[in-house]
Amino acid sequence: MSAPSQPSILRRSAPGAAVSLGLLVVGLVIPLWIARSQGALGAARGDDWSYLVTLFRWVDTGRMEFNNWVSMSLLGQLWIAAPIAAIWGHAITLVQTQTAILGSIGLLCVLWLGRRLGLSWGLAALAALTIAVSPLWMVLSTTYMTDVPSFTFSLAALLIATVALQRRPISISLLLLAIALATYSVLIRQYAIVPLIA
Repeated sequence: MSAPSQPSILRRSAPGAAVSLGLLVVGLVIPLWIARSQGALGAARGDDWSYLVTLFRWVDTGRMEFNNWVSMSLLGQLWIAAPIAAIWGHAITLVQTQTAILGSIGLLCVLWLGRRLGLSWGLAALAALTIAVSPLWMVLSTTYMTDVPSFTFSLAALLIATVALQRRPISISLLLLAIALATYSVLIRQYAIVPLIA
């Protein structure tokens, strides 16, 4: 008797498509709608004012000057948003929307990681939805804070590492990609060193 095959994150299935779509609504559309309806989208909130100042100053002058407010690595965060700022200027709404889109990718990584680890669609969705409906998610996913992008790169690294380790033989190229993504996550926020070590 052979072992059951691992679920493919690329294989299309009706439950998978429905769960993924529902997760995108809860984790992306609803937070953006709430932020927009409350006048928060496009406004600097929390510490993101500091990161936005650093980003816009870098794009405007070509010099990366930190303002002594930032206490994390931040470089990866700046590199992600620099193309947006270079094309559209000081478009805070677009930069914050990019964070929300990155976050939704992270939620999908949670879902697909759960499936790779053998969870049913329902349990994998519960894991991702638990994050998506968190009050912290609703606030942070529509800011330029570093938490959500770092989460996404770390979860993508864990998902790809899981796929690499489940293959026979182990996929060294996927493992190296996972290490690269985890390292990039550390360049966004230093506490992401934990998934990198894992």
